[in-house]
Amino acid sequence: MTEFKRVFLDTAPIIYYLENSSYYMDAMGRFFERCIAAESQKRELR
Repeated sequence: MTEFKRVFLDTAPIIYYLENSSYYMDAMGRFFERCIAAESQKRELR
């Protein structure tokens, strides 16, 4: 996703994640981990 500057994300999966819904927990957890890792890597390059 590094070539994109904006990403649209439906809020429903985030809400389900925060409510510990087993259906979204794994996928959203991986998504958040990737976002955090990408942001950390971007900051290291500065």
